[in-house]
Amino acid sequence: MCKLTNIFIGIVVTLNVSAYCLNQNPMANGEYPYIGSCAVDKINGQWIPFGTRIRIIDHQNVGIHELVVTDRFGGSYNNRLDIFMQTESECWQFGRQSLVCEVELPK
Repeated sequence: MCKLTNIFIGIVVTLNVSAYCLNQNPMANGEYPYIGSCAVDKINGQWIPFGTRIRIIDHQNVGIHELVVTDRFGGSYNNRLDIFMQTESECWQFGRQSLVCEVELPK
């Protein structure tokens, strides 16, 4: 298991990925959701800072594969990723997937 530290810049990890759509509320960082934004609490037990980049490596069924952490789940979830999508139907179609992702912490 890789540990995220100030020295370690990136890891590859399998995440439990779901999708959410616009609800007229700002994200945890104060911005409004946009394509390419995502929510993450912890990965491998470590809090992930805003601005962290996540690339979905296993992206055959995912239209977006480069994301920026801008939001939180709010429940200290571990190894979960929630991708913003434009419509509810896109979210239902995406469902929940287990995807390989590269996580790159801000320098």
